[in-house]
Amino acid sequence: MKICIGEAEYNVPLMIADFQNGGLKKFYKSELVDLAELPKPDRHLIRKNAYVTPNAMQATRGCVHSCAFCSVAAFNRYKMRTRPVDHVMEELKTLGKYVLFMDDNIILDNAYARELFRAMIPLKKRWFSQCGIGIAEDEELLELAAQIGCRGLFIGFESLSEQTLSAYSKHCNRKRNYRDVVKRIHEAGIAICGGFVFGSDEDGEDVFENTLQFLLESNMDALQSTRLTPFPGTPLFDELDKEGRIVDKDWSHYDFFHVVHQPKQMSCETLDKGTAWLQQQFYSYSNITRRVGKAFGYLSSETIFKAMLPLNLGWRYKLTSYGAFKLGNYFQKSGIN
Repeated sequence: MKICIGEAEYNVPLMIADFQNGGLKKFYKSELVDLAELPKPDRHLIRKNAYVTPNAMQATRGCVHSCAFCSVAAFNRYKMRTRPVDHVMEELKTLGKYVLFMDDNIILDNAYARELFRAMIPLKKRWFSQCGIGIAEDEELLELAAQIGCRGLFIGFESLSEQTLSAYSKHCNRKRNYRDVVKRIHEAGIAICGGFVFGSDEDGEDVFENTLQFLLESNMDALQSTRLTPFPGTPLFDELDKEGRIVDKDWSHYDFFHVVHQPKQMSCETLDKGTAWLQQQFYSYSNITRRVGKAFGYLSSETIFKAMLPLNLGWRYKLTSYGAFKLGNYFQKSGIN
């Protein structure tokens, strides 16, 4: 077994060279990549129908926050890096109208985000990215993002519970009115895919119904809901492993679709089926239809038909194929909801 530790840009060329020379090492471990040295991908090699869009790129990478469950921040050694704006502009000009920024939090460096967004004004792109909740509190930055074509953001809300956010060390989300956050971003004409994590020690069995109520009332445009997964290398894994609460160390199950730890206030089965029930309810055809109808009040028809609706139907298809809707039926019949 040969193991690549760290980012690919520095590791993979060495691995290929050693493979060609017949001298592969057991481990390859790189320093953090300087984003000024990112290679330009040859997108002609990409099977376009295999992706939502082949026009994906990064302007920033990493995160400085110390959320206990987050493997992204740990992987990036709790650092954030930015790519030279002129490099980003050069690549953007070669891409189509619709662009996906695969950044961990595109506004984390506020000054950099402003510089990047202002440089993007003439390009007239339509773009999507992952973003921190703080954009809703920065009116100028939010308006600028909308002006340069931001049409959708993934935001990790994680939980409605202040106790859970504190336990996660998700301090950047604490004491925020989530309904106001959603309303402000919607008013800017930007759709939101909300991220929620279930299975904290503070979560009781009512967490699924309470969260679903918030999602429907706020008209969250899309949802990524996951079972809490304590990835190795995170503070959460170390804590749960020390307490003997990691029940599954088959790393192939660390995919957000399996329960691998024992929660405090519910069984593993309840966490599994409760998450599936929430997914089933949120992505029912009736709720998708209702959500899309309301979205015409704040999103453009272009955003709805090219992004929001396909994303909802795509998640429904994926979750159905994973068996989430069958699990949801079982949970509902149990009366726990």
